[in-house]
Amino acid sequence: MLEFKNFVVAFIVAVSFQFYCKAGNENMPAGARAAGMGNAAVTLTDMWSAFQNQAGLATLKGLHIGAFNQLRYGQTELMQNALVVALPLKDVGTFAVTFNQFGYSAYNEQKVGIAYARSFGKTVSAAMQLNYNGTNISDNYYGNNHAVTVEAGMRIILLPELTFGVHVYNPTRAALNNYNDERIPTTFKAGLGYQLNEKVLIAAEIEKTSETKPVFKTGFEYQFVKKMWLRAGFSTNQNQGYFGLGMQLKQLQINFAASFHQTLGFTPHADLGYNFVSANP
Repeated sequence: MLEFKNFVVAFIVAVSFQFYCKAGNENMPAGARAAGMGNAAVTLTDMWSAFQNQAGLATLKGLHIGAFNQLRYGQTELMQNALVVALPLKDVGTFAVTFNQFGYSAYNEQKVGIAYARSFGKTVSAAMQLNYNGTNISDNYYGNNHAVTVEAGMRIILLPELTFGVHVYNPTRAALNNYNDERIPTTFKAGLGYQLNEKVLIAAEIEKTSETKPVFKTGFEYQFVKKMWLRAGFSTNQNQGYFGLGMQLKQLQINFAASFHQTLGFTPHADLGYNFVSANP
């Protein structure tokens, strides 16, 4: 029975990462709001921008902390956990510390990052992040590996209702392992966000890594009652559909999402965030 379970897990890993992972430590998104919108999140502005496009952190007001969990295809071996702490400082910019963990005892990845974001006038914001990436494989041959990566992003308000975002992860193609010249993939994202009206947001972006074909992502968010949002999205990467729900209870923010793969099934996502100073409008 144990061998069969290991076979199932190995099969899921192989299928789910055929577009994502070559050397490991690819740029994993976090945040259930983004997941509910198909991860078309390069223009969003919330604490989870620390995992999507750090330039979105520049608009935050007050200290934010958040925790995220994703159980990929219901498998505990494919669990992802993330934490973020973001602190805006007046006339200085926003600083953030992030932690991302994926996997289980036999194979796991970690990424710890420090980000800085700043606004330049009313229409432009930019950011950079420095990461420490680690991989642990319970094997005498591979063992533990680590690398340092950088990422950067920009967000530009083209029109009052139209925003452009761009983000690059690991442009230097940092090496993870000397064996077979294994390098962490470089990821480039660019997209648009359109605020159709005060209740509807539409987003679309394209993502390209050094290891895969381009992926198109699109999503929308609808505020159906005050402080509650419905979300849906689609990604051409394995043709996955997404939907989600978000709510704000004073200074507490709660988001849920689920994505569906026609072969591997559902992936639940959830995050919990708190703004210690004031609730976002």
